[in-house]
This record gives sequence, C-alpha cells and structure tokens, in this order.
Amino acid sequence: MDANIDGRPISDLIREIPIVTRLLCGTSLFLTLAAGFGLVSPYAFFLRWRLLEFWRPITSLLFLGRFSLSFALLLSNFFRFSSSLETESFAGQTVDYLFFCCFGATLTLAAATLLHSPFSAAAFVSFLCYVWSRRNPDTRLRLFAGIVYSAKYLPFVHIALSALEGGGKDAVALPLIGMGIGHLYWYLEDVLPHLPGSPPGCPLDKPRAAFRALGGLVGRVSSAISGRRYWHRAGPARVIDASAAGRTFVSRAGTRAAPEHPAPEAAHAPAFAGRARRFDEAVADTTTHE
Repeated sequence: MDANIDGRPISDLIREIPIVTRLLCGTSLFLTLAAGFGLVSPYAFFLRWRLLEFWRPITSLLFLGRFSLSFALLLSNFFRFSSSLETESFAGQTVDYLFFCCFGATLTLAAATLLHSPFSAAAFVSFLCYVWSRRNPDTRLRLFAGIVYSAKYLPFVHIALSALEGGGKDAVALPLIGMGIGHLYWYLEDVLPHLPGSPPGCPLDKPRAAFRALGGLVGRVSSAISGRRYWHRAGPARVIDASAAGRTFVSRAGTRAAPEHPAPEAAHAPAFAGRARRFDEAVADTTTHE
C-alpha cells in the first residue's frame, strides 16, 4: 500500500512530476542516498574522462553532495526551476526540453573540465535558474527577513548566498559559469532572432531539429525491438495488437511459423489481419496435405 500525502498516494504525486525533471532529480537524490549510506564512494562520481568510466560525466553533473542544508537547498532549486521550465516554457515539448538540458549540460561539463572542477551540479542548477529568471522576470520572490525582489535578480541573490556560505572558489565560480551558459542560451533563443537585420530563425534550430530526428529514430528502433518481442512470445496462430499505435504482428506456434511481416500503419491493420488469416489457412492446408 502506498503512503499518502494529503490523501493522495505518493506514487500518483511522483507520476505528476514532468518526466525529464523526474529523471534528473530522481538520479540526483539516488546518488546522494547511495553516498550517504556508504553504498558508493563519492570518489566514484567525480568528473574524469575515461572510456570505461562513462558514467562520470553524468554523476559529476547530478551529484549534489552529501546530506546537508546546502544539498536540500540545491535539490529544492533544481526541482523548482526544472519542473517550472518543463511545464511552462517547454509545455508539451519534452524533446525540446531534453535538448535544452543537453545544451546546458554539455557546456557545463566543458567548463568543469577546463577548471578541473570535480563536480558541477551548482553550475547546472544556476543555468536552469538563470533561464527561468529571464523568462519570468516580473515574478515577485521573497527572501528571508521579508525582503521582496524580482525574479530577474534571483541568480545574483543565489551567488551572494553561496559566497556567504563559503565553500571555496567553486562556490562562486560554478554559479557564475552557469549564469554565463544560461545567458548564452537565452540570447540565442529569445533575443537574437528578434534583433533588426538578424537572419530568420534561431541559431539553435538546426541542432534542435537534428536532436528531434535522433529522438524519433531511437523511438522507432525501440518500437521495432518491442514488436519483435511480441512476435516471439506469441501463442497459437492469431493477430496480436502489439502496441497502442495499432502496429500488428502475426505469430503461429506449431509445425510451421509464419514469416515475419513489416508492421503496417493502424489504418491498414484490418486488411493486414485478413491477409494473415488467409496465410494461416494456407499453411494449415499445406500441413494437412503433407
């Protein structure tokens, strides 16, 4: 039985979190739990470019540190800005939001490599914070002690608080890098296309289109693999609806197996099903005569 919060199962609340934000924040929380309970050493997470340690770029970007007040604030900001951007600025555009995150993550990791910084989560969260503040500049926020300020000043407030907390040069340098990357994205996406004399479109349109095409290819390959699994697991000869998209596959268990057919579109599924039945009847007749 699921635990409830305000009368609602936790599983339902988790499913309501946007998928990319759920994946990113869930991974960050998992890494901190693994390090906090001693299952994995944090040294396994820091950035080091080695072929057989392919996870390090991801873990160095998403590991927020051990359990502490700083971790809680960073995770809270991570979830807040990511979920807000995904559900508002990128509403219904999951692939575009994933491209946005990959843009920020790639430049963040490049900067962390140049600065020899082992972890760069603060820079990535600062990147999200800056873009959110630029797209919600008039939102009123409240600081402790009742101080109210506009969201456009939020990145600078975070840097000031990080400097007061201490933590060495990375406590200020990483958020500044994140701000710079966020400003670059905001300028290319929201400012440059509207300047007089600028070429039509956005400079990020082509790489974003390539990213969409890659995402579509991965989706088709995944669907094909899923369809083949339905084929091999089928029982007696019958037409099986293998997915909600209407893709249909035929399978026959017995002395002869029906050859694999390409998955037709949903509109042609009835006709394909008729041909499949006739094929099965022909196979049955052939088997009988033999």
